[in-house]
Amino acid sequence: MLPNHFVRSQTGCIASVLFAALLLAGCPGQAPQPPSPDVQGQAGASSYYYLQQMEQSRDNNKAGWQLLAIRALIQEGKFPQATEQFNALPTQLAQPQQREQQLLKAEIAAANNDSNGTTAALQGLDVSALSADQQARYYQAQINAHKGQPSADFLLLTFCVPISPKNRSSKVMSIKKISIRPGLL
Repeated sequence: MLPNHFVRSQTGCIASVLFAALLLAGCPGQAPQPPSPDVQGQAGASSYYYLQQMEQSRDNNKAGWQLLAIRALIQEGKFPQATEQFNALPTQLAQPQQREQQLLKAEIAAANNDSNGTTAALQGLDVSALSADQQARYYQAQINAHKGQPSADFLLLTFCVPISPKNRSSKVMSIKKISIRPGLL
């Protein structure tokens, strides 16, 4: 017969080894993935954050993070870096990413005071396919493209689209109430 303290110590060792094995078996083999980027929503983080996410992500999400980084760079006024990242975008993008790419192209052109480039980029976009945030950015890019060119359309857009970022949802609501004749913009 074995001494009582020997049986207790053996049982304790076996129990701790089993517990450690169960614990390690439950751990995933890979680190958790960051959430997938929403290119149609608001971009509230810094460009540094989005660029970091882009570097760490897999191929599926990399373009989305890059698009968000470009938008943040534009908001931060870092236009050369935004243009550099824009030119490095992959050619194969999903449909929502293509719409975001076109909108960013227009915003970069507007930032460079290229009204023709802005107008050309915006003409290819279907406004009804854009999210509320994207629609507000679409109309803001149109306003920026027509600055310095007073016309009835520019005044109508400026009047109907408040520039205050607090009223992003009301921008779109007020825009939906007006009708702009085709060919005026």
